[in-house]
Amino acid sequence: MGLAVEDPLIERYQNSPKVLDKYYALYLLGRIHSEKGAPILLEALKNPSPSVRWGAIRGLRYMMKPEYAPAVVALADDPVRSVRFDAIATLEKADVPESLQKLAQITRTEQDQKLWSRAWVSLRFLNDVDGVVTEKYRYNRDLKLIPADDAHSEVGYTYYFVKVDEKGAVREFNLPMRVWKEVRAGDRLQKGRQSEDFKITPAAGG
Repeated sequence: MGLAVEDPLIERYQNSPKVLDKYYALYLLGRIHSEKGAPILLEALKNPSPSVRWGAIRGLRYMMKPEYAPAVVALADDPVRSVRFDAIATLEKADVPESLQKLAQITRTEQDQKLWSRAWVSLRFLNDVDGVVTEKYRYNRDLKLIPADDAHSEVGYTYYFVKVDEKGAVREFNLPMRVWKEVRAGDRLQKGRQSEDFKITPAAGG
């Protein structure tokens, strides 16, 4: 029904006593890209109810704009894990310094592997890369390095990384498993911003 349900959804959010109604009203306002509902979603990010905050951030993900980034950054520190997870995922939708800085901070400090890995995926999508791979390695579900000679990978719980030398500046970069398995030390790795399209140029003689 699209925007035809915009006003009924706003009415449901504002007047229903049921938290679940409010959750779905906010989520669906985002799904239909309701500009009229955007201020309501942003205000709901600060609601005392975790379910309301969750519905708001899940909805906002479908209509994220750069100017919304500060409000979403604040929610990335929410005490409720599910809310934090969706805030981290939503930051991927705004390629602005606030998003990049917060995601980078989460990758350095977060101990929850689900949130940590989601931040890396968001950061991977937003960042570009163009340099020579100097090292390949993996982390396990406990965020500990896996020995290089250990061929075992836990499905869904192995995280793949490389270090890339970009004209003298070495940067750690998360990769999808398929790319990590293909690339080798010495290869040139390239990817544009807001993309998952990697290009591998084999090292000379490789």
